[in-house]
Amino acid sequence: TPDEPINAVRRLGVWSQFARHHGLGHTEEEQHRGGGVPRGRSRTSRPRLPARARPASLDPERRTSRRTDTPSRADYRPSVVDTSREGAKPRPAVEPARAASSLDDARLGGRCFAEDDFDGARTHWEVAFRELRRAGELRRAARVAADLAGLHVAAWGNRAVARGWIDRGRRLVGQVGPCVEEGYLALAILGCDEPDVIALEQQAELALSLAVEFSDPVLEARALAESGFALVARGQLARGFARLDEALAAATSGELGDLAQVGKCYCAMLAACDRCGDLHRALEWTAEVARLIDKLDVRPRILHTHCRSVYGSMLSVIGRWSEAEEAMLDALSPRASQAINHRVETSAHLAELRVRQGRITEAEELLRPFEDYVDCCAPLARLHLAR
Repeated sequence: TPDEPINAVRRLGVWSQFARHHGLGHTEEEQHRGGGVPRGRSRTSRPRLPARARPASLDPERRTSRRTDTPSRADYRPSVVDTSREGAKPRPAVEPARAASSLDDARLGGRCFAEDDFDGARTHWEVAFRELRRAGELRRAARVAADLAGLHVAAWGNRAVARGWIDRGRRLVGQVGPCVEEGYLALAILGCDEPDVIALEQQAELALSLAVEFSDPVLEARALAESGFALVARGQLARGFARLDEALAAATSGELGDLAQVGKCYCAMLAACDRCGDLHRALEWTAEVARLIDKLDVRPRILHTHCRSVYGSMLSVIGRWSEAEEAMLDALSPRASQAINHRVETSAHLAELRVRQGRITEAEELLRPFEDYVDCCAPLARLHLAR
């Protein structure tokens, strides 16, 4: 029967290791208390493997000698400041080994995202979220929920799924009390992926106030960048670029210590420059970001793609069409990021160039898969007028 392998594992007395490895969620003791042990059989009556035949990981005497290497709970506490207000609800006890494994998954998820392996990023972040939550690290789990929300919008355009993850994170934060993770959830979706700039500005102001209250320089830079982009999009260029310049100064100086957040600040700057055609500012900050990336010896594909797309768009506006075409075709090549939002944005920019060049049929082909996206509204209107 389908239950025979499970019952065999229980009879061998290694259910806890089997359940933990396969994510079944119950220890041997919980199965015994909850009725998981077959009726008529007590836990002590189960046959066990001879000691010399058991693997080292299942031998209590040999396993004990390895526990000295297990990190302590203190290794997984917040490293800089306590980012929750006084009076917040106490957190459950943390399981250090589980927390360590889940933090590894969170880091691997970020690495996969930078390399355009979106399925891998989702897998690692989902595992990290589950394990952090089980370990009682609710704030860290909420931060991973924000990462998953941003992934779903950027990679696949799944806004309903993203809202689900944001709400999931907020539910966890509600159990902890006011904390800085509220700000990261508020900015889970990049400003350049958010069509409502009024809502973006409000969310960025909330995040900025939390960053100041809890002394979080990373969130402060993100909030400055996103609010700056919202202000530029609303026509308040001086105020908006003042905030963006401040955010990029922090990001490129090494103050943040988190390349993913540096990239998000840079994306906000590029999007703002693209909105108003400020090629000079974009080139200046691109040089600074490139210097930082060279120092760290990394090449995030998704960051390179956004840079080439925006650069091509601005070159197109100032009449350098051949260079613009080369940059945008590079951003749409198989070597570039396959994130849906970048492909939509680049296709829209290239379609506008094709309309200017009188290549109407090519513009239609570029826009056809993305006609329902906000980014394609302007090139569709220009295409209609050109027919």
